[in-house]
Amino acid sequence: MQDYLVWPIRAAQNSSARRFGSLSSLLVAPSGHDDLLDALAYAGIDTTQPPAYLYDALKNRDCIILGPMSVYTKLLNVSSVGSYSMSSLMISHQKVTQSHLSTMPRTLADCVLRYLASGGPALLAYLPLMPLISGQVGCICTTSSFEDTTFILLDEAEALLFPSYGSQAIALHELPEEVAHELLANKGGILRVKRLDSVPMLVQ
Repeated sequence: MQDYLVWPIRAAQNSSARRFGSLSSLLVAPSGHDDLLDALAYAGIDTTQPPAYLYDALKNRDCIILGPMSVYTKLLNVSSVGSYSMSSLMISHQKVTQSHLSTMPRTLADCVLRYLASGGPALLAYLPLMPLISGQVGCICTTSSFEDTTFILLDEAEALLFPSYGSQAIALHELPEEVAHELLANKGGILRVKRLDSVPMLVQ
């Protein structure tokens, strides 16, 4: 049954259309995770939620089970990152930020980031979902890439004091607490981010 179009695809919010897909093309999710699945549907990622007894059986089959890494991989595939080699990490910040993920409503983006953060800081890279103090969104790169864009991490008070950083600064206060914590900890120095006290001040 894996390649038959019989598995119901979770519809996007405010959509009544019923679609079906092959199991091999879908993310298989357990019950719950409604907000996350709504966000993935917005991003164009198809998921299915079989009954619990089927889900338990499918976990041992050759299918893609919902998890931080599988979600991250799917998100990369629907963004412009999908056309580049992740093994080389030679990815352009400008090209990545053209992804339609940058239009995702903040509540949905926060849900995605919160889930990805549970898999470690590396899963926060290369997705245009980070709120900037300029009101736009940014895409963090890893330190192993050839992209040299480094974002400054500002809390709410700092963002008010130093608006000149604009599109160079991530608004920590607009992120879920656990995501902000991952960015601040930046275990292993994986991400190209810095705190304000480690960068030169811009003259207002």
